[in-house]
Amino acid sequence: MSNETQRVGLPTGQHEVVIGGTSMVYHVHGSGPVVVAHPGGPGGGWRYLRMPEVEKFATVVYVEPIGTGASGRFENPADYSLQLDASNVEGLRAHLGIDKIALLGHSYGGFVALTYALAHPDHLAALVLYDTSPTNGPDFDKDVASNLQWFKDEPWFGEATAAFQQLSKSQSDEELTATFARVIPLYIAHWPQRRNELEGRMSRMELHVERSYRRKVGGPSVPSTPYDVRPRLGEIKVPTLVQVGAKDFICSAKMAEVIHRGIDGSRLVVFPETAHLAHIETPHEYARSIREFLGSAAGL
Repeated sequence: MSNETQRVGLPTGQHEVVIGGTSMVYHVHGSGPVVVAHPGGPGGGWRYLRMPEVEKFATVVYVEPIGTGASGRFENPADYSLQLDASNVEGLRAHLGIDKIALLGHSYGGFVALTYALAHPDHLAALVLYDTSPTNGPDFDKDVASNLQWFKDEPWFGEATAAFQQLSKSQSDEELTATFARVIPLYIAHWPQRRNELEGRMSRMELHVERSYRRKVGGPSVPSTPYDVRPRLGEIKVPTLVQVGAKDFICSAKMAEVIHRGIDGSRLVVFPETAHLAHIETPHEYARSIREFLGSAAGL
């Protein structure tokens, strides 16, 4: 990572940038080298991605994507797209005045990060692909359906999978967030043992229906944009860290392996006792993997 990137100092707190005429909010926490972090979803609020342990050694710039939280909205939900989210990361980079960024993408945010890496390689210093996938096509759907069977003997399986199928029918942010709260056991390893510890934080995860399914409330839904970067992974040349929870059903170790094999020189870290949210489930181990990567692969 360039010395210019390392020296950038950013004020802590909530900030706003206007990109293409629409406001996008971002949040700065921590100190050290800058890491831009894009949340999942699409439609996930930024707060769930807070990584206090990472903030101890890095300045984390959390993106609040357009269509979520305090950021702007589009009248037509079809205007939201993966390509737009990647373009907005580039707009944020330019606004921050950083020549090359370290970019972390979680889940759908990994889709954005991979799209950004292919569209703007000259402005990328390092890439962290956290519990994500190189495709959302039939192979991805088949993998998710198969992985759901890991939990078929759990007492909560019926309710959680029924709620999972109901997510796309939600008509408001409140309904979507409440439905997702019933799906949470699928996203946390060893949920019965950790429920008392984590349920409060997980139940406050914010989801935004306009982005989640690109639908206008009361109107027709807009199909998700096909996404498959597997044929282009070899084009990515920057230091890359691929992270995955061994028990992640939705963005599995199988998909992480595809990314790892496709990006020459990438580093793969598997968290054996986590599912989709290692930064919440095992925060110290998660932060250590980021710190080691930034310290060696990114040359900080």
